Amino acid sequence: MGLFGKKKVEETTHEQKEDIKTEIENIQNEFRTKQEELDGITLKIQTVKEEYGNIVSNLMLVKKELNQKKMELDYYTVKIPIMGDFLSDKKLRQLEKITRRDTCVIIRHLDIIHDQQNQFWKIDTQ
Repeated sequence: MGLFGKKKVEETTHEQKEDIKTEIENIQNEFRTKQEELDGITLKIQTVKEEYGNIVSNLMLVKKELNQKKMELDYYTVKIPIMGDFLSDKKLRQLEKITRRDTCVIIRHLDIIHDQQNQFWKIDTQ
């Protein structure tokens, strides 16, 4: 042929068709596997988000209670002595004990939230 001649188009053989079909099936199987993994990860993330939301709402309730207890303690330690009624040491120690207990609960909730965040970030990075 000359310089501008047509190239012959090779017809695909039966073997080439089978190879292509096999490759397509492998790719489809790989896609399904990856999709299942993605669905599992999405479910884990959703579960972690829900748990995180519950923990945060519980923490906010505990924080609100702690603030109320602190306000009561401030009231008893500041207002009542000014009014002339001195609070007994026993009552004051009880209020301080409640405040310390609530603080411990908040710290535990914060630790749980921190663990949940770490778990969320590990899942996210995978």
